[in-house]
Amino acid sequence: MKKKEKLIVYSIVAVAGIAFLGTSSVYAMGGPMWRGTPEEMISRQSTMFSQHAELLGISVDEVKEYWAEGKNIREIAEAKGIDIKDIQSKIREKRKTEMKERLQVFVDNGVITQAQAERRLEIMQNHEGKFPEGIFSRENGRRGPPLETEK
Repeated sequence: MKKKEKLIVYSIVAVAGIAFLGTSSVYAMGGPMWRGTPEEMISRQSTMFSQHAELLGISVDEVKEYWAEGKNIREIAEAKGIDIKDIQSKIREKRKTEMKERLQVFVDNGVITQAQAERRLEIMQNHEGKFPEGIFSRENGRRGPPLETEK
């Protein structure tokens, strides 16, 4: 290999290594929550604290304290004596409400009919939690408390 070609190859390897290490350090610091502008990071984290507090029925300050100790929502629920099934039920209800709102936007703007929205919501509810085990497990990227099939 010529000297110039070697220099190009080494440069590419160096840039790829820096890119990899940069990505790894993002995950080492706490995952994708740490990406973006400071304002975006603050918004995502604040939203997460609020959502967890609402689901658990505790204050945002309590969630922050547990978070600082490295506890996830399941561990917080266990510490507070909250049944994880209650949290899963709340999550399902929240998803249903959000989906109804999203579908209603389509109906209001003439994209689909009300009957189509109702059928779609029914289909989505009937298929909730029926993915083959492992497809959306924590290891494969799904967030939140494990579904019944993941226990």
